[in-house]
Amino acid sequence: MFTTSQRIANGLVTNNNGQFKESDFNICPGGTFAITFTTGNNGTQSVSFAERYYITSSSSAWSGGGTTLAVYNGFFYANALVSFNHTFIMPSFGAGTYYVYHAVDYNGQVSESREDDNVARHPYVLKVAASCF
Repeated sequence: MFTTSQRIANGLVTNNNGQFKESDFNICPGGTFAITFTTGNNGTQSVSFAERYYITSSSSAWSGGGTTLAVYNGFFYANALVSFNHTFIMPSFGAGTYYVYHAVDYNGQVSESREDDNVARHPYVLKVAASCF
């Protein structure tokens, strides 16, 4: 299982080609935002898994934590790649900067030869301004 998005490289969020892809998105608590992530299974077996979307003020929360936005159960055929668009509601956070992460097989139910590609950070940086309150 893997999720495709951006990773931190030299302090910047980049895609696989090294291009800077981070962009700000202003939002107030209770507002909605939609994000597309791609999930894949490059293994030889079809698998069931759980994926988690979470939000945090940490720009490096690859190992989890944060506030859960949604949890979905999925099933992927071997050698499959699927993109999903999900709409979320911004939690009741104070003013600040927040990052959205996507974790596939976040509870470790799929035995994988490579576990280091299960979490990605979306390139949107969500900004909550003091003017929201």
